[in-house]
Amino acid sequence: MAHGPCGEEFKAAFSCFVYSKEEPKGIECIEKFKDMQNCFRQHPDVYSEELMDDEEYNSKKDQESSELQKSIEQRELTAKIDREIEEAKKELEEKKAELAQKLAELQKEEEKLAEKFKNNHK
Repeated sequence: MAHGPCGEEFKAAFSCFVYSKEEPKGIECIEKFKDMQNCFRQHPDVYSEELMDDEEYNSKKDQESSELQKSIEQRELTAKIDREIEEAKKELEEKKAELAQKLAELQKEEEKLAEKFKNNHK
């Protein structure tokens, strides 16, 4: 690659990376690598293999991104369902307490009526 039509761009990017002292290594070389990739695109007859690697990488990256997005959406949906279940449980507990109170009131009323019935039939 150092001797093809993009040899100078390749050397600049490679040298920049090799001598990089930044963290992450080579971070300051991004523009040089972009220049090299652009040169590759201008000479697809010579660099088709490298361009295919880029396309495969981008395709894989897109697929991983799509899978990640689906995973995030699934987690968000699960969290929403969990919240709704907790809200439904809380509502059920409130209704249960209301019904228990009404049952207690009805039992007291029943006791009063039973006592009244006894007193009326003595």
